[in-house]
Amino acid sequence: MFVYQSSHKVYRDMVNLYKSEKYFHFERPMPFDKITQEISKYDFGSMIDLTGYTTPQSREYLKIATSYRLFTYLEAGLPIIINDGIEYMKKIVEENKVGIVVKDEEFDDLHNIIKSYDYEELKKNVFKAREKLLIDNYVKDVDKFFETVIQTA
Repeated sequence: MFVYQSSHKVYRDMVNLYKSEKYFHFERPMPFDKITQEISKYDFGSMIDLTGYTTPQSREYLKIATSYRLFTYLEAGLPIIINDGIEYMKKIVEENKVGIVVKDEEFDDLHNIIKSYDYEELKKNVFKAREKLLIDNYVKDVDKFFETVIQTA
């Protein structure tokens, strides 16, 4: 599983932990054009934010937040493990059946949760979602949005 976290203290702790971990890997920053190839060797990507609930603003942000990471994982062919507090991205994962949504209190049982899913089915859904979510499929919508904004400006 590829894991990413932005907190400096958590980052240092995770780097030290993952040096000895067999199943979890923490990758250092790398050029964007190399990320997909590098992480495609893993089984899952993760979007876990257990620190994001500390303020009312961060809770609101997590309702609408999205990240290129979600689409990078899909491009790499990785099913996604995401915690249920990241609402918009959780919705994308659930609607496309491309991963596992885990409640914060369930993380201690992550091994059994992962085993309860059909990994091959998740992978098939990832490849379907990659085609469905291509930007090419939404160019007309984006153009229409920009036209509307320009006309009202």
